[in-house]
Amino acid sequence: MKKWRNLFYYKSYFKDFYDKQSGKVQEKIELGLYYLQFIRHIPSKFVGSSNYPNLYYLRIKQGSNII
Repeated sequence: MKKWRNLFYYKSYFKDFYDKQSGKVQEKIELGLYYLQFIRHIPSKFVGSSNYPNLYYLRIKQGSNII
């Protein structure tokens, strides 16, 4: 499968955030990160772009929480 994007993590911010989440949320984050890397066109419901080129954010919904 072709990889469309590379992920880069700044310092330990993501790991610290990820470690604080429940198992279900961690699974959804992992799936979202997979989509970011390997799916060319991702619905804006899940991913958005910032005002900076090549910088995206991932939206995870678990119950009534959106992370």
